[in-house]
Amino acid sequence: MSDAALLESLGYAEAAAPSTGATGVTVSDGRPRAIRVVGAFGPEARTIDASGTIVSVLRAEPPLPEGLWRSATPLGDDLLVVVEGRALARLNPNNTAQWVQRGAFHHEVLPQSDGTALALDRTAAAGAVHDRVLTLDLETGATLAILDLLPLARAAGLPIATVGDPLHANALEWTTSGLLISLRQPSALWWIDLGTAKSTRWTTGAWAAQHDPRSLPNGDIVLFDNRGAPSGSRVLRVDADGRERVWATGFDSPWCGAVDPLEDGGVLVTDGVAGRIVDVGPDGTVRWAFASPWTTGNGASRALLTEARAVLLR
Repeated sequence: MSDAALLESLGYAEAAAPSTGATGVTVSDGRPRAIRVVGAFGPEARTIDASGTIVSVLRAEPPLPEGLWRSATPLGDDLLVVVEGRALARLNPNNTAQWVQRGAFHHEVLPQSDGTALALDRTAAAGAVHDRVLTLDLETGATLAILDLLPLARAAGLPIATVGDPLHANALEWTTSGLLISLRQPSALWWIDLGTAKSTRWTTGAWAAQHDPRSLPNGDIVLFDNRGAPSGSRVLRVDADGRERVWATGFDSPWCGAVDPLEDGGVLVTDGVAGRIVDVGPDGTVRWAFASPWTTGNGASRALLTEARAVLLR
């Protein structure tokens, strides 16, 4: 397989679970909500309220390169949209693109306070995918620096393959220990010093093929554990010493999934393959749940949800 074909082969399925069962809001505590959602239902970001009603839609005019909207990260009133494997764009509230940077962007973009952003992208060489961290100018989208993660991971002793998709980096997050990078293939959390481009530490645990680790105010990490549970998927909380605690269970996403810590101590969970969004309280109680009615293709499958983020309750 050529390097170009290798990258193309790693795309996401556009369908999730069969479109059966109840849809809409299935649990509610009556509180107001506003949640921005992206996924395989179409090239747009939808905001829903507590009733599951779509209250606003942001799409690009003219359209962005065709593909799955993987994430939509706020930047003031704008959104930074990752079109999986195709492009990264800055969209203004009037649906126009301030800039579009084409490339194999992947999962995550992380705005910085200095007018730059960190973004994940991918390239391939010698039969292996190289995940990279790009530093971009937020005003123009221009690439300012590139850090190839694969040689750095090999030097750090991470347990990775030599060909195929060795790392599959899927999240970036600043923590008290530095820049955290989530690596799906070795099921590792990896911290690097971005200034010196050196690895500081990495760890594995009871999780497997995890997504979206996020830092909590006390320094703990919350993550979506795709395949580490005896069955299904779950949300874990991991402390600074690597001790895990199960926060919530009952999810079913062997790939994708996201968590969004809330200001009140809860967490908003994207059960991506199942097409669900769930608000879980600090004690693990489900406070609100939404089963997406949005489908793909001929309507036989629920659309994969790649990310849901709280707009008001942060």
